Amino acid sequence: MRISLRTPRRSGVGDAADAMAAAGTALRGTGASSIAPSARRAAADAPPLLRRLGAAVAVAALAGLAAAKPGAAQMAAPGTGLALPESEAAAAGRRGWSLSLGVVTLAQPEFPGSDSLRVLPLPDFDLRYGDIAFLSLRDGAGLALLRWGGLSFGPIARLRFPRDQDSNAKALHGLGDVDATLELGGFLRYEARPFRLFAELRQGVNGGGHGGLVLDLGADWSGRLAPSWAFSVGPRASFGNARFARAYFGVSESQALRSGYAAFSPGGYASLGAAGSLQYRVTERWTAAAFLDLRWLVGEVADSPIVRGPYGSDFQATIGLAISYRFGF
Repeated sequence: MRISLRTPRRSGVGDAADAMAAAGTALRGTGASSIAPSARRAAADAPPLLRRLGAAVAVAALAGLAAAKPGAAQMAAPGTGLALPESEAAAAGRRGWSLSLGVVTLAQPEFPGSDSLRVLPLPDFDLRYGDIAFLSLRDGAGLALLRWGGLSFGPIARLRFPRDQDSNAKALHGLGDVDATLELGGFLRYEARPFRLFAELRQGVNGGGHGGLVLDLGADWSGRLAPSWAFSVGPRASFGNARFARAYFGVSESQALRSGYAAFSPGGYASLGAAGSLQYRVTERWTAAAFLDLRWLVGEVADSPIVRGPYGSDFQATIGLAISYRFGF
């Protein structure tokens, strides 16, 4: 597995945003039993805030180890829709306006179907008003027009990263670019704690983007391991029409001549997997989170020469770490 640290030549909030709408990692095997007794006593004697910050650093370290672990692959195809356990901003937003600002570091595939990761530091934000309106990097922008019991429905918008052939000249040479894509559509969510079901149907609307139709489905089981620790885990599935699949996994006749890949025209896109997250409340305002999204490309796109080639893989993963501060209004 190759890990690339290059920054994309053109920025957008696409795959990263989709991935951040995701779940975090189940952390285990930390080797706590190997800590020297003196170190454990020092940790126990530390001030409460220092211990909380230490736990946040531990989450960061574990996420970093996961990102660096050989064979811990890439991200799911070009865009999924994940969600961390309900953010501090979202929970506070149930009572009115709330804003959360922070930073997130993602390790995700260099391009859809890639076998190597790139690391992206990004700003993180989450603005909400109750259960009615939201604007965030991980959830997109949406408005719940219909709310009945645990059911909500409304329009949603997301922005997907571009695919720049110059970002990986060996793998993408001759395939051309796919511009950042604005996706507009609707969402349907049902929540009956501790479970949540969701579906999103979105259409790429701008010229130069993928121009396809995308359906994201998922479910979450969430809860608390302790007063300051929250988790979320559940299955994910994404589907796209032929236009979406061909934009990222297809090879036209002219592209085949330029790239050396065999011509390929998939009739649709599908990926299956799971996502999970772990969130730690450092203080009343500060929150740290680690998240993981694992996907397998299935169906026709799994047979794409881009995926089957020397720089591709049908196993995709996104690993991330975020820390944020919540403002209350």
